[in-house]
Amino acid sequence: MANPPRRVCWDAWAFTELLNRFSAHHEHLKHIAAMAAVKRNPEVEIVTSSLAIAEVAGLLKHSETGQVVGQLDVTEIARMWRTARITRLDVTRAVARQARDIVRGAAAERPQRKLIDGSDAIYLATASILNADTLVTGDKALLAHSGVQSVRICLPPVLYFDLNPVLRPTESP
Repeated sequence: MANPPRRVCWDAWAFTELLNRFSAHHEHLKHIAAMAAVKRNPEVEIVTSSLAIAEVAGLLKHSETGQVVGQLDVTEIARMWRTARITRLDVTRAVARQARDIVRGAAAERPQRKLIDGSDAIYLATASILNADTLVTGDKALLAHSGVQSVRICLPPVLYFDLNPVLRPTESP
């Protein structure tokens, strides 16, 4: 009997980096997404908030021009949401309340750090509610709050090498 897949949460940033072929994180995210796309016994399940649908549309810019995406890219984004094996949790009142509590708790627990903003708290609440052990992001402010709600927050390569330990670069003595 196969083990259940490891559940990881992606924020909107992770999806934009997956779609951006010029991103330094594209290949790691592409491999993680491929692990989730395996039909029988996937090693990973990707979860996110339904908020990502709106945020990805607004965050994605061309790496070369810096301009908002064109229609071709919009079509690619729409195709991703239709075909990808991603569990999305709607932003319900319960999610919003937990996100509010995360913002308040983080402010009280870590007053020297930048506050978690509302959308980041939504992703962290989503990860917590769906029992994801890791939230993948490139948001520096959010990365600083790793461990809140018992969710590790990390960059894509960290998760990639966790999932593929034999590929982990060796450290020099």
